[in-house]
Amino acid sequence: IYDENVITGYRNQIEFINKKTIETVDYILKNSIQKTIIVIQGDHGPMSGNILDDPTPDLHDIHIKERMSILNAIYFPDGNYLTLKQDLTPVNNLRIILNKYFNQNYEILKNEIYFSTYKNPEKYIKLNE
Repeated sequence: IYDENVITGYRNQIEFINKKTIETVDYILKNSIQKTIIVIQGDHGPMSGNILDDPTPDLHDIHIKERMSILNAIYFPDGNYLTLKQDLTPVNNLRIILNKYFNQNYEILKNEIYFSTYKNPEKYIKLNE
């Protein structure tokens, strides 16, 4: 069941933050003296519906999929994004950047997704294989 007030409030927040984010990125790119790497990411998606206290580990469940969807945007000054994969999770963002631009050799970790509820925050459910 979706709460229309939550959806409307979230939509308003997104419109505001999108505008401010675009303004900020435009400013950085226009005024930066040196090449700039930009990372913008969220920690989780919205929760407009009720998530069960004991969900099944199914990424196709609309509520879990919504909650686990995040913004993970990366700008590289060279425009080469071959090191970024479709299933990239934030655990590897800095590793990729440090390897690519700072000649480091950090291991790229598995892109795993875990979910927990407010009722049982210490109980993690692995959502992808």
